[in-house]
Amino acid sequence: MPRKQYAMQIRFHIDESRWDEMTLDGQIAFQDYQEGEEANRRGLCDMLAPFMQDKDGKWLEYKQAIRTLGRIQQKELLGVVEQFNTAMQDFLVPKEIGNSSTPSTPEEEALPGSGT
Repeated sequence: MPRKQYAMQIRFHIDESRWDEMTLDGQIAFQDYQEGEEANRRGLCDMLAPFMQDKDGKWLEYKQAIRTLGRIQQKELLGVVEQFNTAMQDFLVPKEIGNSSTPSTPEEEALPGSGT
């Protein structure tokens, strides 16, 4: 039986409330990541776990997110980090600039350039 591809099930979303709840360990890992330092596996998990969602967009509990990350194969890791980078870019670049692909509120849907 083929091994399940866990990276295919991982989804990230970053918003203010989750950002504000990031642990100190996660903040340190994120700062190291921004500075180009090699993240240890624990730090990487602390950085990614708070922003993980299931396929329905519901937040994963921290322990479940850590378990899911722990099952990722080395060959899947780059794709997971790229998904996180995309979610981070969407969070950091204001939606008015047009970087986000989906408006999240009816007010945003009415903005010029939102595609609707």
